[in-house]
Amino acid sequence: MRAIAIPGRWIWGLTGLVAAVVLAVPGTRLITADGGPWSVHVPPMPDTVVRTVTVPQPVTSLDLQSYGAPARVESGPVSRVHVTETISYNKQNGGPPAVVHSVSGGRLTLADPACNTPDCAVSFAVTVPSGVNVTMATDGGSAVVSGAAGAQVDSGGGPVTAIGIDGPFTATAGGGSVTVSGAAGAQVDSGGGPVTATGIHGPFTATTDGGSLQLDRLAGPLRADTGGGPLFGQDVAAATATASTAGGSAQLTFAAAPDTVLVNTGGGPATLTLPGGPYELSADSAGGPESVGIATDPAAHRSITVSSGGGALEVGPAAGRLPGRPAKVRLGRLAAVLLNLDDRLVPRMDIGLSAAELGHAVSASIVSNACIRRPTMTTLTIRGLDEETHARLRVRAAQHGRSMEAEVRAILAERLASPAPEYGLGSHIHARFAALGGESLDLPARSETPRAAVFDA
Repeated sequence: MRAIAIPGRWIWGLTGLVAAVVLAVPGTRLITADGGPWSVHVPPMPDTVVRTVTVPQPVTSLDLQSYGAPARVESGPVSRVHVTETISYNKQNGGPPAVVHSVSGGRLTLADPACNTPDCAVSFAVTVPSGVNVTMATDGGSAVVSGAAGAQVDSGGGPVTAIGIDGPFTATAGGGSVTVSGAAGAQVDSGGGPVTATGIHGPFTATTDGGSLQLDRLAGPLRADTGGGPLFGQDVAAATATASTAGGSAQLTFAAAPDTVLVNTGGGPATLTLPGGPYELSADSAGGPESVGIATDPAAHRSITVSSGGGALEVGPAAGRLPGRPAKVRLGRLAAVLLNLDDRLVPRMDIGLSAAELGHAVSASIVSNACIRRPTMTTLTIRGLDEETHARLRVRAAQHGRSMEAEVRAILAERLASPAPEYGLGSHIHARFAALGGESLDLPARSETPRAAVFDA
């Protein structure tokens, strides 16, 4: 039987092929077209330009605005402001964005308004002469300011770091961390971020909204509200301190006796360590464990008020002090003062004598107060100090948490200290009082061997 050929079968095959091509073309456009349901958008790689600008006009204050990029301002040995801009942008949208530089009345304004979108970013690194006040806003970028005469920073959520601020410092972080090392007073609102402050020698106010607060070497009045975050402070010399933690723990160790302290933890544990006394004390743990170890007097002019809302409450004396007992002293330091010696030449030995007892013992060997030479204090004025040395001195003082004057004294004392002689305290005492005379005792010859001690039953 012969097969029957179907005329035009090749026409049907060709028609199917054409139909497949017609359907495939729109599908391909649907997948690849930008914005389609299956589109894949690959952003172009950003281009980067670094530009340095020197501002010819004299500048006394700086206003810097960055939209999410980091910004850093530091004082240095310069007479004019130097600006380094790192610009990241999309080359397909044109050239680098314009950056605003303007000076009016000594105030320099730096801003990148064209980068108030995700398409570009400008980070700033600015070196200013000493004595310039700084205002910064970074909109989420990190902010660093060092050595300014004063500073106001709003990071919008980015971390904030301030070092060696000669004047007052203000920071709003919007949840970012805040670190301050050396400032003549500070006001901080972290919005939930942690706060660390060291070497603040002026008023300090902090609001952390749940973030932790750590303080070290605080000399000015203290006001703190952690909103639930923990508070830890050591070497606090504030005359007045007010702290609220809303359930967070509070631990404050004072280096000097405060006039007024108000602490409310709202349920968190409260621990205060205080030198001196007595104090007028009001302590309320609301049923929680309570321990008081300081000398108290209802008529005392220094007052302590602590409320823990059920948390553990402890008020104790500074280390080495017991209530109702005289302070222990170091023999080495007291002997050095009485004998006008450098106390580094004397071994540091803690002894079980009170200051009064040791004073009586030493005074028995001193003929009169005329024998004691008291050190005199002099004043030294240094002129012609170059700006670079001045800037390095300011940064070093901030790192050590003290004033520039105190830093200079420490440097001079370290460099000019006399080397220790080869003889010790006994030789010093003998040399001091040898002119007063003494008794020479004839010591008998020792010919017998030592005998064992015999005790009666």
